[in-house]
Amino acid sequence: MTNKMAQPQSPHILKKSRQDIQQHLRQAMATLRLLPLSARDRPLTIKSSWGDFQQIAALSSAQYRMPVRRKVTPQDISHMDFWLTAMANLPEGQRRIVMARACGIPWRRLEEMDGRSHTTLRKIEADALYKLRASFGEYKQLIKAS
Repeated sequence: MTNKMAQPQSPHILKKSRQDIQQHLRQAMATLRLLPLSARDRPLTIKSSWGDFQQIAALSSAQYRMPVRRKVTPQDISHMDFWLTAMANLPEGQRRIVMARACGIPWRRLEEMDGRSHTTLRKIEADALYKLRASFGEYKQLIKAS
């Protein structure tokens, strides 16, 4: 009778799923950034009944137009909601590091903000991403079901 122990996964599979999770978290933060601000998020402004219009025709040319932002789809919001809920289950310290990295904050800046070395911060992020792997499996099943 042989004792069958669970075979550890290869580091390549762990690395691939870690990169996939990081990509999903970056997408979730990008969606969060694209959501429109509510009235509570905007600074207070002076309200007037006078309509705003462009008085100088030169400023209405294509050179001065604001770039159009990408619209957020319901699938993007569902994706963001799933990953934010998954991150909510992490301890606060890990959640802060994972969200900061998903938002694109560099390690050097995180070191200054947190006071710990980048090696320690990377270990914290790796531990948090390992915990999120279970959620990643749930996410794959959710996508297949829909």
